[in-house]
Amino acid sequence: MINFKGGSGKTTIAAHLLQKIALDGYRVVGIDLDPQASLSALHGFQPEFDLLDGGTLYNAIRYDDPVPPRDVIQQTYPINIDTITGNLNLMKVEHDTPRALMQRHANLFFARVGDSLAQVPDHYDVVIRDCPPTLGYLTMSALSAATAVLVTAHPQKLDVMSMCQFLLMMSNLLRVVANAGGVMSSRATSRVLWQLPPLRKPCRVRPSAQ
Repeated sequence: MINFKGGSGKTTIAAHLLQKIALDGYRVVGIDLDPQASLSALHGFQPEFDLLDGGTLYNAIRYDDPVPPRDVIQQTYPINIDTITGNLNLMKVEHDTPRALMQRHANLFFARVGDSLAQVPDHYDVVIRDCPPTLGYLTMSALSAATAVLVTAHPQKLDVMSMCQFLLMMSNLLRVVANAGGVMSSRATSRVLWQLPPLRKPCRVRPSAQ
């Protein structure tokens, strides 16, 4: 789930997909790559309070002493849904990656998420990643590991224009990643246009009596 524009419904649709797939009987894990951790909160976790000793995605993909991904998988209350939570520490990845590249510790930074999650137990039928509203290192790494991409957008002029710019930028960046040795697994890109129901009655502002 990606988009360059915030508030496009990425996290909401990701949560609904997780629940629908789980209700259909499949085992699914939701991975929260957004430092805001909204997907984590929707499934009962506030990492800054509940996971003070680690146990988030950052602990599995950090450059210094990462932990096995199976150690950061959290069970949720709904049956068949697990999650790997995000937190504010994910912002460190955006700052640590250039330093690691300079020190030649991150030659394939775009494979960071995919290589880490390859160690996740294979009893999951579906993996859904909720990306932050940026095209940073986290998003590019998630795109490199994805088999399909879902882009959400409001059916409004500025939102659709932003989505088009995002798709163009994403295409250019992924071409650079592929030229650097990255393997692009995604074979499909879908765009979802959605809209909140309109108000039943128009809002009228009455002038104040003076």
